[in-house]
Amino acid sequence: MTIIGSRVALVTGAWFAASLPASAAGVEVTNYSVTKEFDGAHATNLSGIACVPLNQGGFRCLVIDDESKFAQLAKIEDSTIEAKAKIQLIKKEDDPRPLGKKPSVDCPNGMGDFAELDGEGVAYAPPYFYVVGSHGCSRNSGKFRLSSFILARIRVDDKGRPVDVDGNVLDKDDMEKAVVETTYRVSDLLRRADTVGEYFGKSLSANDNGLNIEGIAVSGDRVFFGLRAPVDGMAYIVEGSVSALFAPGHDPLPERPIQVPIPVPMGNKVGIRDLALLSDDKLLILAGAAYQPDMPYSIFLLDLKEKATTELVTQRQDQPVRAEGITVLSAMPQEIRVLILFDGALDGAPQELRIQLSQ
Repeated sequence: MTIIGSRVALVTGAWFAASLPASAAGVEVTNYSVTKEFDGAHATNLSGIACVPLNQGGFRCLVIDDESKFAQLAKIEDSTIEAKAKIQLIKKEDDPRPLGKKPSVDCPNGMGDFAELDGEGVAYAPPYFYVVGSHGCSRNSGKFRLSSFILARIRVDDKGRPVDVDGNVLDKDDMEKAVVETTYRVSDLLRRADTVGEYFGKSLSANDNGLNIEGIAVSGDRVFFGLRAPVDGMAYIVEGSVSALFAPGHDPLPERPIQVPIPVPMGNKVGIRDLALLSDDKLLILAGAAYQPDMPYSIFLLDLKEKATTELVTQRQDQPVRAEGITVLSAMPQEIRVLILFDGALDGAPQELRIQLSQ
C-alpha cells in the first residue's frame, strides 16, 4: 500500500474499480490526545485538516482555524496530535499578491472588515497544502468580508514541511519565508456554476440558501469544492482547475462553458461539511446539517466517474459537537481509517474512525 497525503493507492487496486461497498460493517472509534494545544490556548474553531504520511510512521498535517489568518502545522503519532508552527496565509485588504480580481459581493448587510480567512477546508496534493475560505457572506453579520473569499496554498516538500522560494526546508522560526500563494478566482468559478451560482452572495439562512464552501479536495489539476449550501434535496460539489485558479496575473478566471456541479444525494437539508480524497476518482464526504439546528454527521463515498454515492457511515449519535474536518489516514479493501475534527470542541476533539467495509 502506498499513501500519498490523502491520496491512497492500493496494491489491490481492483477494489476501487469494483462496485462500491454497500455500507460500513462496523466503526471503531479512538479518541486522540493533544499534547500541545492549537493556537497556544486550546482552539475551539478547528474546521479542516489534511495530512502527509511520514516514512518513520505518523503524519505531518496542516490544520485550519476558521477564526484566524493563520494555518497551523501538526504532527500525529501514536494517537496523539502535537500542534506545531503557524503560517500566515493572508495579511491585509490592500495586499497586492492575491491572483485574479477582487470580487465584489452584494451580501445582505453590506461591507464588513477584512478579518480572518474563515478557512473551512484543507487539502494536500504535492507539492502544496491548500486552504479555502468560506466564500460566503458572514453567517452572523450577513456582511461581505473580502478575507473570506480567498483560496491559499503553501508549498511543501514530500514530508509536508514548508519551504522557501529556493526549496529549502524552513525552521519553525522562519515560517514568514514560507511560499504562500493566494487567489480570488474561486468566486469567478462559483458565480458561473449552474444550479448553485445564483445563490452566491445570498444570506446563509435556510430561507435564502446562500452558497458557502465547507470542504476541498485536490487531485492533480482538479480541485473540488464541497458546498454546505445551497441544498435542494441534493448537496453539490463544484469542480475547477488548479492551474487556472493560480495562473499568473490579476485577470479573472477565463470565460468557459457553464460549470455543471456534481449533485450528491445525502438527504433533506444535508450539506457537505468536508471532503477528503480517497483515490484519483473517489471522494469521502463528511455530511451534516446545511443549516441550524445541527444533526449527527455521516460519511459518504462518491465515485467521481460513475457519479454514484454510497453512505459508508450512517449518522453518528456520539459526536461531541459539529463534525467539521476529515482526512484519510489509510485505506485497505477491508478498512478505511479517517481522522475527524469537531468545531466547538477544545483542539477539535480529534477522533480516529476505523471503518470496516462490507463487500
